Amino acid sequence: MQLKKQRKDRRGFGCHPTSLRMNKYFAFFLISTLTGFISTGCSHQAGNDFQIVKTNNMQLGKTTNLQARRMFGNPKVEKNVSNDYNDYNIWTYIFMESRAFNQSDGRIMVLEFVDGKLNGYFYASSYESDAPPQNLRAKNQINRQSSTRADVARILGVPDGKAYSNTTLEDFHEGVGEEIWLYQQETQAVDNSIVSEKILVGFDRDGTVETITSSKTKLN
Repeated sequence: MQLKKQRKDRRGFGCHPTSLRMNKYFAFFLISTLTGFISTGCSHQAGNDFQIVKTNNMQLGKTTNLQARRMFGNPKVEKNVSNDYNDYNIWTYIFMESRAFNQSDGRIMVLEFVDGKLNGYFYASSYESDAPPQNLRAKNQINRQSSTRADVARILGVPDGKAYSNTTLEDFHEGVGEEIWLYQQETQAVDNSIVSEKILVGFDRDGTVETITSSKTKLN
């Protein structure tokens, strides 16, 4: 895919705080805000129960918005954004479920399209069944200028999102590369604080690792 200009620049809110994915507080707040969902202590569902596993069938620059709609149904929110690079169509999918004893789970996914083709996406979920196998501790095994997409997938696992460098999705803005992969995971520290780790792997035009950006945020 030809880019106009290169940009330089969850888990769970239930009762299992370890092995978390994405920022659970952000995800819960965002889902609750957009759906108007409030846990009432009884079973309740809100939003379209889309399947995150289907993201494995999507490809940047190839998957169309029509194909995405067939895979996931209609989005909860559609937004159009224009800047000096492109015109973007952004879809947000949300599903929230409440069960007895104040247990809640949910998932959110954002898809970004340019000229009807997938330009970026990311997702967050609190469901154990949605968690792809990942090993972020192995990031030092990735070699800049030599590791490929296949190598990164083998070392770190399935990413939580992918995007081209001209994306408007803020989760990718700290990354540098023609294509950027997002990995984000949370763990609970001994003092019960939540440590959110984020890794962005940037690839060049040939699909070789160009940059690796990592950060950790402590949520007290």
